[in-house]
Amino acid sequence: MEDNKAITIVYTLFLGLLLAVFVGFGIRTFYTPPESPAYPELGLVPERQLDESDQAEGTKQELEYQVEYDAYQSEMQVYHRNVSIASLLIAVGFLVFSLTVGLHIKVLSDGILLGGLFLLIYSIGRSFAAEDPTYSFVTLTVAVVIALYLGYRRFNPQKS
Repeated sequence: MEDNKAITIVYTLFLGLLLAVFVGFGIRTFYTPPESPAYPELGLVPERQLDESDQAEGTKQELEYQVEYDAYQSEMQVYHRNVSIASLLIAVGFLVFSLTVGLHIKVLSDGILLGGLFLLIYSIGRSFAAEDPTYSFVTLTVAVVIALYLGYRRFNPQKS
């Protein structure tokens, strides 16, 4: 009997992680991030090996690279925010499915619930990467509300 309980716990954790990784890779597959600009080749050569015209060209390329990199950083912040929103919505969908549909097999329902929680953590991490404190706060607020609601639904002995 103990072996069965241990396997059930391991399977539930495995299913939860698998669902979160599946969604993360799915988002990455169908919504690719912006491409990082290439660092200028003249910027990789030591200055003492360049003549004056190459040094001027290298400086010009580095300035252009910096402008491109700043634009890339802005695009990445938007990308992180969008990935956070998508994963948050899918996480909420997993949690609602687990609590409302409530599969007849408890271990599957618990695995989906855990997958939603792991995905919620992933969404929070992506919201921090977006470097927008307001959005991160909103994401954390949603996470707190979900965690409180799940705790109430799952562990309240008087629930209907």
